[in-house]
Amino acid sequence: MTHDAPMASPARALRALGAARRAPAGATLVAVGVAAAAAVGLHFGTPRHVAVYLGTMALGVVVTDAAAAAPAAPLPVRRPARETTLLLAFAALGLLCGLLRTAWLPQAADVPGLVRLAIQLGALVFLLPIATAVAFALWRYTPRDVGFRAHGLLVVPALVALFAAGGAAAGAGGWLWSRVLAEAGLGGLVVQGLLAGSTEEYFRLLVQTRLGALWRSPALGWLAASLLWSVLHVPVHWKPDRPWVAVVGVFWSLPYGLLLGYVTHRTRSVVPALLVHTTNLWGLTGL
Repeated sequence: MTHDAPMASPARALRALGAARRAPAGATLVAVGVAAAAAVGLHFGTPRHVAVYLGTMALGVVVTDAAAAAPAAPLPVRRPARETTLLLAFAALGLLCGLLRTAWLPQAADVPGLVRLAIQLGALVFLLPIATAVAFALWRYTPRDVGFRAHGLLVVPALVALFAAGGAAAGAGGWLWSRVLAEAGLGGLVVQGLLAGSTEEYFRLLVQTRLGALWRSPALGWLAASLLWSVLHVPVHWKPDRPWVAVVGVFWSLPYGLLLGYVTHRTRSVVPALLVHTTNLWGLTGL
């Protein structure tokens, strides 16, 4: 994966095939992940929904290439090993606190209040991710250094339009935003959309760029960050009586995570993926 200016579709397709041949392990993992998502979708959904979902994600790559501007300046990565270690440690702590919060606390009646508070605070600090933002600020990274810059914004309306078309083609019943609005009100709708979009895409960019620099392979950084992003959603999908739902959620969300990671890679900014993610949570995609 490189940041060259958008090419004609046949030339870009040929170059993508060449990249897959040079990195067969990564290409195989992507294929396996997409196949797993398709298998999960066919088991729990319909062929129509699976085809529309995966087709929309694939077309999203083409749309991103067509709409993305010329590459921006590379984002600085000063100490890849140290920064990656910290990010993965925080991710592990966040996942642990999130699972304790959703899977253990509701079933435990005699947990001391301080323990409950520590778990809640841990999920808040490491999953949002507040601790990550503080650490990178102490390392003297500016907001622009970690991707908060307006670049590649034409990707956003293009992908929102594509997702809306995909949702209509899939015959999605009801928009997510209407259900969130009924349950949490307008403030809850805005908070949920912006909070999830900003924190998750900020964390994705940091992990993706650090792993890419550490391994000297943006493609492997993109793949690993997308998989980690899906795994970190296990607490969200967790059902005490049906824990397998969380595994299903990991596989089903992976193609979407791969697309958001590609948007981040092409634009070298957190903003386009943040806005696309936010509008997806609000239900404009219908997927």
